Amino acid sequence: MSTNEGGNIQNRENSKSNFPLPMNDDSLFHYYDANIYSTSAKGTLKITTLLRAIQQPKPLILNKIMQIRETHEKEERDRLKKELFFFVPCCLTDKNNRGYNNIISFTGWMLLDFDGIENESIATKFKEYIFKKYDFIMSAWLSSSGLGVRAFVKIPIVQNVDEFKRLYWGLVTKEMGQYGSLQKTWCDDSMQKPTQPLFYSYDKNILFRPDYTIWDTGSENPSRAKAPTTARTTRQRYLITETQITANIRKAMNKIIDNGHPQVLKAAFALGGYVCQNKINFDDAEYLLHTLIENNQYLGKGIAGYKKTASQALIAGQNYVYEE
Repeated sequence: MSTNEGGNIQNRENSKSNFPLPMNDDSLFHYYDANIYSTSAKGTLKITTLLRAIQQPKPLILNKIMQIRETHEKEERDRLKKELFFFVPCCLTDKNNRGYNNIISFTGWMLLDFDGIENESIATKFKEYIFKKYDFIMSAWLSSSGLGVRAFVKIPIVQNVDEFKRLYWGLVTKEMGQYGSLQKTWCDDSMQKPTQPLFYSYDKNILFRPDYTIWDTGSENPSRAKAPTTARTTRQRYLITETQITANIRKAMNKIIDNGHPQVLKAAFALGGYVCQNKINFDDAEYLLHTLIENNQYLGKGIAGYKKTASQALIAGQNYVYEE
């Protein structure tokens, strides 16, 4: 994203629009360049400014989004999506990076992400359905592909990542778990991460309400309910640092030019061992693996499959701890 593009979004605050202020909330969050690997925030926006921009994007951005919606191949859509600038609306960071250690405060907002819906008509109906059913959803709109739905949920301002995740899992398991198979196919649980990016989108019929309620019921992640309590190891003390771990995993993943799955399994499994040792946070580890997969020319041919393999191996690897 160029500086001018960022300014165009900010100028929405003063532009004429039929989009009313949906709330008395001046929450600020960061926006980033049109490069998913950007780690340094370019500036801050109000949530109302973003909603106006989604309803009435500038022509250049609208053309890019329409190009995405006219593309039938998912991998090509995903590539084009990375050319949109993005936002991190659930927390504020120190602007140096987007890791958990960089979080300085939380905004009181949570994102829901539903993807892989059959077509735009069904996505629109689903958007309208969840907005009508759940009054804690402040706003809902179509994703950049038109095959997904994004929604803002108001939550209490939490103090740490664990509190944020508990509220997320309470929402998707206790309240929205009724969707059954939908929970496994449409709902993207990466939104449990408060640093997860939100890509710019367009929806002239974006939905919003000024009288939203607050979701404040938490729960544990059901997939972690049976997490191992012990780990097999021949040493109890490890000196390797997170920086060294990250460098080793990057080196292993960047060497992959063929036969991808066994190598991804090996790297993710080893990284899971370090997660078990509390040498690296699970979500930072998963984010590292997924980013390396996206950025690898060979693995980029099957991103979804390799990400799934990496995530599963990362969880399995927490049963083991390795000697250095």
